[in-house]
Amino acid sequence: MATSYNADWAGDLAGAGAANATQGRSKSGIFKRFMAALMLSRQRSAEREIEAYVARHGGVLTDELERSISRNFGNAAGQHR
Repeated sequence: MATSYNADWAGDLAGAGAANATQGRSKSGIFKRFMAALMLSRQRSAEREIEAYVARHGGVLTDELERSISRNFGNAAGQHR
């Protein structure tokens, strides 16, 4: 009994497998997506807080105001110098 080899069929099979493997790797895990969303939410919250702080202090970003923001918001993650 002879077996024939169809290169087109083998190429399609390998191509589909490679495409599926690539798609599987591009998806992030649920924990990673949750952490990314949490970090983005915290960043946006901090930006809104700083925006309100600047507005309360005249709305113009000066060197003194930048230093004040750095002092007041720079160590928000619990990193003390």
